[in-house]
Amino acid sequence: MKITVTGSSGFLGSNLCPLLLERGHEVIGLTSKTDLKDADVCWDSVAGSDCVIHLAGRIGGIGSNQKYPADYFFDNMTMGLNVIKSCSDQKIPRLVFCGTVCSYPKITPSPFRETSLWDGQPEETNGPYGIAKRT
Repeated sequence: MKITVTGSSGFLGSNLCPLLLERGHEVIGLTSKTDLKDADVCWDSVAGSDCVIHLAGRIGGIGSNQKYPADYFFDNMTMGLNVIKSCSDQKIPRLVFCGTVCSYPKITPSPFRETSLWDGQPEETNGPYGIAKRT
């Protein structure tokens, strides 16, 4: 299977890609150099895939998240929407869209459960990123 992994150089991607290769898949790794905010770039980057695993995101520290909340929200929403639209339009049969623990409400019982995802607002220090990934 030809699998495109966005965010292939991040924490999850750098651990996932070798596992997929070991299992005999062809892996196309997209790093932060691939601007998924550009719809045409995104389209071209996923073309011909049997599966896209979307791990990419604009991330940063607490200070950056608090200083540029709209940018974090907009960039992560745009990347996600472009990936969904490109996969849908090209009829790519599988899309795995990964979220983040940052999407969960500030106070969530441990262990986290999916049913808790919409029970409140995320932690303020990374809320825009968390809300974009949740959405």
